[in-house]
Amino acid sequence: MPQTPAHPSARGTGLALAMAWMAASSLSWAQCSRPIEAPVAPIGLGVTVSSGQVAGIYPAVVRELAAKHGCEIRFTPVPRARQEMLMENGHADLLLPASRSSKRDAWGVFVPLTQARPAVISLRGRRVFVADLGQVLARHELRVAVVRGFDFGETYRAALAQLRVAGRLVEEVDASAVARVLQAGMADLTVMTPTILWGALQSDERLRPLLPELRIDALQDLDWSDSGVYLSRQALGADDRRRLAALFVDAQQSGRVWALTQEAYGTLPLDGWMRPVPAPLSEAKPSRRAPSSP
Repeated sequence: MPQTPAHPSARGTGLALAMAWMAASSLSWAQCSRPIEAPVAPIGLGVTVSSGQVAGIYPAVVRELAAKHGCEIRFTPVPRARQEMLMENGHADLLLPASRSSKRDAWGVFVPLTQARPAVISLRGRRVFVADLGQVLARHELRVAVVRGFDFGETYRAALAQLRVAGRLVEEVDASAVARVLQAGMADLTVMTPTILWGALQSDERLRPLLPELRIDALQDLDWSDSGVYLSRQALGADDRRRLAALFVDAQQSGRVWALTQEAYGTLPLDGWMRPVPAPLSEAKPSRRAPSSP
């Protein structure tokens, strides 16, 4: 069943709630009560790991702002599936970056940083033309490779469940592994935000030749969604959650996340796949142009 795009009036809901929560606090910028544990996994250029060293867009922004907000963030490299499990079980303080989902809302407080849209990605010469995940399911010859632990909403999770039962799903530890599966012909396509795969290929000289081979098509049943950070309801105390919410709202509102994203991806076309979080309608400037036809 296709996901229903968020109504425009709800676009700033996560950010507005985080800001209201911060405003209700009298904590000012006191230090976090303890070091904050943030297990991370490689994800495009957002988070990179090389020889155990964590870098990338999000760690850079967090490190810049952590000192300002009096918080120490400890990044630890782990596989993506373990990152999610640690957060879900209350053994981690942050899940970063992460798409927003109802499943994750049960155990975390979400602060949006950007918006992203997943797509179907295949290789030139074996390009797959499908309009939505329903067509992927209907074409029984298609095999799909995904990163274990990625979550693009209920429609995505339901499709993966059916593909898994049918033996048509290949689940890998990261986007680089998915690229190798596509290159070897062990799967026909993948579903993820294109920037994730672009970043993985750019970071690996052995996979970089695949960049011009990628063929990317939008899926009608996977629309834009918020991407950001989850703050644990279990592991973090209320005061630390407020401080961290302030840190990430600062990261989003300052434009630093988007500026580093544009810088990191250079000439790659972000339009259509990644964008800043739109301002709430109450903050948006009125437009004199007539609305376009739907």
